[in-house]
Amino acid sequence: MKNKSVVLGIFCLAFGNCSDTEEPIPSYIALDQYQVSVLPNQGTALHQFKDVWLFANDQYVGAYELPVRIPILQDSDFVLKVIPGIRKNGVLSEPVRFTFMDPFEQMVAPNPGQIIQVSPVYQYASDIQFPFIEDFDRFHFFNDDRDNNPETAIVLSAPEEAFEGSHSGLIALTAQNPYLYVWYDLQKIIPVTPNRVFLELHYKSEIPFYIGFVGIKANEFDDLLHGTVLPSKDWRKIYFDFTDITNDAKSDFYKLALAANYIADSSKTEQKIWLDNIKVTTR
Repeated sequence: MKNKSVVLGIFCLAFGNCSDTEEPIPSYIALDQYQVSVLPNQGTALHQFKDVWLFANDQYVGAYELPVRIPILQDSDFVLKVIPGIRKNGVLSEPVRFTFMDPFEQMVAPNPGQIIQVSPVYQYASDIQFPFIEDFDRFHFFNDDRDNNPETAIVLSAPEEAFEGSHSGLIALTAQNPYLYVWYDLQKIIPVTPNRVFLELHYKSEIPFYIGFVGIKANEFDDLLHGTVLPSKDWRKIYFDFTDITNDAKSDFYKLALAANYIADSSKTEQKIWLDNIKVTTR
């Protein structure tokens, strides 16, 4: 092979009939921002999509963390398909597609060497179900007190403390009132499904807390409080995957449940949790 290359090089120098193949120039798709459009019964439009999965004319391009610039080689107009992604259970190393949204599609005309800005607008697929939506705006349904202490409860925050809307949910624990365990008033059906079951919420918190479900079957209660939420001084969104948990439980009905404990060795004598936009989503 080496001798052939030398001969070819001499031939090209002598006769001038050889030319290097030009490298194709890609267009650059820029994905920086997105929006979510919701119907009145679908809860908040505020999501925290970390990633995108991209397809060009249904050919897989790749998965990328936002914001991103992606080179794409296409010599004619193509359909760009974008699927949003989240980090499951708040774990950065667990990216998954959020398939409850219809993929965003846009016809794109190539412009080699240039940046093409794409700003997806996502909508929920038509078959998505929302067994639970709690926004804490005027009242809330976390009133089934299971800790037998009327001094511990979820109350409505002041308007200026709200993440979205008029109010958020607020929990305050002290050494005198150190434990909260509360169930939702309403019970709902969550189907056994091959699809995902996500429990999502916005929160900020000075202490860890726990969220999940109580499964109800023939007057028996199954504690499914498996979502652990770590403290955050800023508002965050987290998506818990309860698919395996509810599929295994096969309960007739479910209630949301939440628990928190006062941290005795903390310097804060009053420890607070703020909640908003709790939503359960499935098919």
